Amino acid sequence: MAVSRSVAAVAVVAAAATVAAGASLRGTHRLGASGGTLGPDAVPAYYIAATTVPTKTPGSYQRIPAIYATSTGRLLARIPLPTQRGSQDRVYDVSAGADDRTFLFVDEQIPRIRPVVYRFYLARFKPATHQVRVTTIPVRVPSYGALDTAALSPDGTKLAYAHENLASDPRHDLTVFDLKTRQSRTWSVLPANGTGGSFTYLFYYPLSLSWANDNATVAFNWFNFRAENASTLLPNSGVRLLKVAGPGKPGRNLIADSHLALRFTNSAARRYTPATTAGYLSDYAVLAPGGRLIVAGIHTFKPHVCEFASFSARNGNLVRIADRKSCLGLFNPVGGHVGVMWASADGRTLIVNNPPGHPGQIGILRGDHLIVLRVPPHTKFPLAAW
Repeated sequence: MAVSRSVAAVAVVAAAATVAAGASLRGTHRLGASGGTLGPDAVPAYYIAATTVPTKTPGSYQRIPAIYATSTGRLLARIPLPTQRGSQDRVYDVSAGADDRTFLFVDEQIPRIRPVVYRFYLARFKPATHQVRVTTIPVRVPSYGALDTAALSPDGTKLAYAHENLASDPRHDLTVFDLKTRQSRTWSVLPANGTGGSFTYLFYYPLSLSWANDNATVAFNWFNFRAENASTLLPNSGVRLLKVAGPGKPGRNLIADSHLALRFTNSAARRYTPATTAGYLSDYAVLAPGGRLIVAGIHTFKPHVCEFASFSARNGNLVRIADRKSCLGLFNPVGGHVGVMWASADGRTLIVNNPPGHPGQIGILRGDHLIVLRVPPHTKFPLAAW
């Protein structure tokens, strides 16, 4: 049975929790109204992000989840991690439902001796009081397994998480857990001899999964490569779409049951960097909730030029590009990863990380029009979710 508890949020602003859009956002990018359903192009008013806070040990810090206002970047609530004695804890992953109130976070517990443990939690935010109610989700990554990424469905009723078995054969699993029925289905793939696979490849943050707003389609980034040369991606690499509906049907082979929507290839110039027809993939590609477009931050084949590209989820063709400008190098530690953190249903409005010309910043992008948002201190973008 799930364990529930109320976490008193740390109120850091005296303003009402409705947090309406600031003057610079009015008339251009609507923020979701408090207590209402978000419109098709409304930017969520709140988000969850990882932040670092000092611990009782001098000079020591912990990474925890926190709720922020999109328009102002103000901290609304910190969510303490349920630290286990004898372990080091940090927030590993975050996700968000479409109601702008329901969030997911994963606590990575690193014991001194035993294997790493991942614990999943739902966080329900109340704007009027700045309180967060945290509920344990009763799922576990198998012992000697590693969590790659997790994502909450738009309606907040399902959890998808990708993980791999490190104890025996390198099996990769994608599990979908129904929060109402407490039942799960798992799709697996065991790479063929001489090949390897990964949901995350060389990207640092675990943001590889996304959902369509039908709550039945999961998109995942899949990287299949030759074991002796990880720079060579195989033809089934790319964004793959998996239908997870169908009561009573057990999960089967992840690759056979999914289909390739956007293919990743390799370039001789950047052997370890996945490429699309628009350029090099700068971060994970994301399925827009409407299910018709896949959006991604791109470093073009021309050096130091970046853009955001939209591809058809039906055939992978390039549909449009936006905000094409000069940027820092692909492997620059500051501003090197141009990424999409949220997309509207139609994929035309994005919340982006490191937009070209604004390294270390986040912003709302519609077409070529960018509104730069305030980055709260101590946050760890792109480990955030709207």
